[in-house]
Amino acid sequence: MMKYLTRPELMKWYAQSGSLSSPRFSTSADPEVRALSKIIVQLDNMEKKGQLQLWPRPPIPEFNDIVHIVGEEIHPMLKGEASIDRALKNAQKRVDSLMRSHGHY
Repeated sequence: MMKYLTRPELMKWYAQSGSLSSPRFSTSADPEVRALSKIIVQLDNMEKKGQLQLWPRPPIPEFNDIVHIVGEEIHPMLKGEASIDRALKNAQKRVDSLMRSHGHY
């Protein structure tokens, strides 16, 4: 199944359907794919330089709590009920409090 889902044809289809990254450099090198977004080229370059992390989330037990906090603070901002600055400051304050309470800093 993994071989099927990662075929070059499907990788190109994913890109054409909105995915801005591909595990295949050949997909990112395709002129049609490159023309879709400058982000594709940037991500490809970052990957080649080793600047992307394969584990996109910190391996900490508090991760789900952090996601919950960010959601609670960002959704009101998206609905126009809070400013970006206020939402980010509130989220940071709450995450800092959580991490302190668990002895991380």
